[in-house]
Amino acid sequence: MTKEQKRLMTYIALIVFMMVVVTSIYIFSNSKPVDTDNGNSISVSDSETVSENKNDIISVLNQNGVTEFATFLENSNLAKEIMSATENVTVLAPTNSAMKELNVEDPIVLIQSHVLPIVLYSNTLTLEVPIATSFGNNVLFSVNNGELNISNGDVDSTVINADIPFENGNIFIISDLLLPN
Repeated sequence: MTKEQKRLMTYIALIVFMMVVVTSIYIFSNSKPVDTDNGNSISVSDSETVSENKNDIISVLNQNGVTEFATFLENSNLAKEIMSATENVTVLAPTNSAMKELNVEDPIVLIQSHVLPIVLYSNTLTLEVPIATSFGNNVLFSVNNGELNISNGDVDSTVINADIPFENGNIFIISDLLLPN
């Protein structure tokens, strides 16, 4: 085999590899997990993609029973900033019971600690890899006892419901507030 033939074979192999990667990403981004390792499951929204959902974040939060966080977001006027963001986001919305424990003076810190500047889906998460929030602190996703969890290093929170699309991204409902120290 000549050098030219080897080089051509290398290029063909790279092209085939890239096609496999792109196809895999497409397939996995359109699938939804149902069960975790030990048979426990988390709720996953039935909506297909972010682009198919034209609901604003306040409406979607209220529809999913996260009314305290929706009210807090609306009263702080930060909902408009999230909706006008040029990139899509993932909102980590604490449950109503978690919000009742709220004792924070700066609403911006609370909101930014619960917004990731990328869209994440439960079926494509990379576990134990730090992801920076809009505030700048890192969070990690993990599976513990069959449950999807998120931690900011100080607080461990369970993901109650995942993959709830809204106009500018995706929502994960979590059991606890993720405030930085």
